[in-house]
Amino acid sequence: MSEKKKSYLTGAAILAAGGIFAKFLGMFFKIPLASTIGDYGLGLYSFAYPLYNTFLSISIVGLPVAVSKMVSERVSLGNYKGAYKVFYVAFVTLAVLGGVSSLAMFTGARFFIRTFNWDPEAYYSIIALSLAPLFVALISAVRGFFQGMQNMSYSSVSQIVEQIGRVGIGLALAIIFTKSYGVPYGAAGATFGATAGAIIAFVFLYFLFIIFRKKQSPLIERQSIPNRENTMTIFKLLVLMAIPVAFGGLINTIMDLINSATIATCLQNAGITSKEATTLFGQLEQKAQTLINVPLILGSALSASLVPSISQSYARREKTKIIEKTSLAVRIAFFISMPCAVGLSVLSEPIIKLLFGNSDGHLMLRYLAYVVIFQTLMISLQGILQGSGRFYKPLKNLAFGALIKYLFNIALISNPDVGIYGAIFSSIFAAFVIFLLNYIDVKKYVGIKPISPYIYKTLFASVAMGVFAHFSYGFFKELIGYKIGVLLCIALSAALYMGLIFVTKALTQEDLREVRG
Repeated sequence: MSEKKKSYLTGAAILAAGGIFAKFLGMFFKIPLASTIGDYGLGLYSFAYPLYNTFLSISIVGLPVAVSKMVSERVSLGNYKGAYKVFYVAFVTLAVLGGVSSLAMFTGARFFIRTFNWDPEAYYSIIALSLAPLFVALISAVRGFFQGMQNMSYSSVSQIVEQIGRVGIGLALAIIFTKSYGVPYGAAGATFGATAGAIIAFVFLYFLFIIFRKKQSPLIERQSIPNRENTMTIFKLLVLMAIPVAFGGLINTIMDLINSATIATCLQNAGITSKEATTLFGQLEQKAQTLINVPLILGSALSASLVPSISQSYARREKTKIIEKTSLAVRIAFFISMPCAVGLSVLSEPIIKLLFGNSDGHLMLRYLAYVVIFQTLMISLQGILQGSGRFYKPLKNLAFGALIKYLFNIALISNPDVGIYGAIFSSIFAAFVIFLLNYIDVKKYVGIKPISPYIYKTLFASVAMGVFAHFSYGFFKELIGYKIGVLLCIALSAALYMGLIFVTKALTQEDLREVRG
C-alpha cells in the first residue's frame, strides 16, 4: 500500500473514530436525561430536533463535502491561495445560510407549534436550540477545510469537544432548570446543550485554523502558481457540487420531521391528550429510537469502509471486484443488523428498564427493532450507488420512501386501535421499500452475486440466538436478578451468534481480511 493511501486511510479512520465516539456520547446522554425530565420532557425535547435538523440541512446544503473536495484539488496543485479563497467564500456563504435558519427558528417557533399541533411547552426547547444552526454551519466550513487539507484529527477532536460541551452543559442545565422552574424549562436546558456545544466547538476549531494558517504562511507567500478564480466562480462550483449531497441530507431529515409533524396531531385525533401524545412521542424518539441508532452507527461505519474501495474499483473498471465487494458489503449489513434487531426485540423490556429505570416504551422498541435490518441495508446500498457515481438514484428512492412514510403515518396513527405503533409500522415499511428500490438499482447498475445462502445462515444464527436469549434471560433473572441477568444474557447470546456464524460459514476469515484491507 502506498504512503499516500495509508495516510488517507489513517485520516479516514481518525475521522470515523471521532464521529462514532461523539455519536455514542450524544446518544447515552439520553439515559440520565430521561431520569431528569421524564418521558414528557423527552417529548418536548424531541419536537425541537427534527425542526433543527431540517434547518441545519438547509443551512449547510452539502457545502462541507464540496469545500473538502475543492480545497483538496487546489492543494494538490500547489494553489494554496485558491484553497484559502474557497474556504473564505464557503465560510461567508454558510454564515448567511446558518444565520437565516437560526432567525427562522427563533421568530417562527410559535408558528411551527401551531402548524404541527405540538404541545405549546415545546416553545422553550425550540428557542434554546435556535442559535445552533448558525454555529454548526460555521463549524462545517472549518471542518470541510481541514478535511480538504487532509488534517482529519482537528475535525475528529472537535466532534468530541462539541459533544462533551453538549452533554455536560445540557445535562447540568436540565437538572438545574427542572428543579427550579419545571420540566418544560429542563427540556429547554437540555436542548441548549447543543447550542453551547456548537459555540465551544466553533471557538476551538477557529483557534486551530488561525494557528494552522500561520504555519502555512511560508507556503502561501512562496506560491508561484497564479490564482485566477474569482469569488463568483468559486461560489457556483461550490453550489453545483453540493446539490446531490444536499438533497440526500434534506430527504433523510424530512423523514424525521414527518414523525414530528404528524404524530402529535394524529394521536390527538385518536382521542389522546396533548400531554399524553408528547409523552408517547418522547418514548418513541428518545428511548426506542436512541437504542435503534446504536447498531445503525456500527452498521453504517463498517459498510462505509468498503465504499471508497468500491469507488476505486469502479474508476478502474474492475467489474468482477466491484461485484465481489458489493456482495460482501450487503452480507456484512445483514451480519450486523439481523442479530441486533432480534436481540433488541427479544430483550426490549429488560434493556429499556436497565438503561432508563422503567420499562415504559419497551413495546415500541420490540417492534421498531426490526427497522434496523432495512435501514442498515438501505444505507449500505445507498453508499454503493454513490461510490459508483450514481448520486441521484438513492435520492429518488429516499423521496419515494418519505412519501410512503407520510401517507402511512396519517392513515394509521389516527386509528385508536393502532396509535403510536402506526409510526413504527410506517418506518419499517418505508425503510423496506427504500432498501428494495436501492437493491434493484444496485443489481441493475453495479451488479451483485447471489447471497441467499449467506442470508439464510445469518437468519438461522440470529433466530437461534433470539430463542437462547429469551429463555436464558428468564433463567438468569430468577437466579441473579434482571440487571446482571440481562448483561450476562447479552454476552452469552453474542458469543453463541458468533459461534454459529463461523460454524455455518456465513462469514469467513477471508471476508474479515477483505474488510480490514
